[in-house]
Amino acid sequence: MSMQRIKEDIKNNSFHNLYLLYGEEQYLIKMYRDNLKQSVLADSDNMNYSYFEGKDIDVASVREMADTLPFFSDYRVIVIENSDFMKTSSDLADYVAAMPESTVMIFCEKNIDKRNKLFKYINKNGIAAEMKQMSSDDIEKWVAMVLSQN
Repeated sequence: MSMQRIKEDIKNNSFHNLYLLYGEEQYLIKMYRDNLKQSVLADSDNMNYSYFEGKDIDVASVREMADTLPFFSDYRVIVIENSDFMKTSSDLADYVAAMPESTVMIFCEKNIDKRNKLFKYINKNGIAAEMKQMSSDDIEKWVAMVLSQN
């Protein structure tokens, strides 16, 4: 269901401020991350894109980038991968409620804690999509779809 909502956002060129892509299927996480990034930034270059990775991400740096207005674009995209933000408490959970509408934050995580304050906020106000391992039927449908696009 959540993956369908992401596809609709991309198709309609209307984006949420917060996306959480999580789960076992790393390929799907990367595919949705890249599709979102490309769609949100459109033809803008990487000037409006920031990437943070790891467990030691400085929240102040993320906030500073998120508060920076986009340059010759409607949006600024921030991708945060493999952080502890969905497992531990941080003031990022309080910040995202006041984040500028021009900022789109995409979290890519393997493991999360659904009791986490930031997870709950994204689940309620953004899109949290679990990327599960695909069944053989899903794989066949996906391959057919990819082949039909080429």
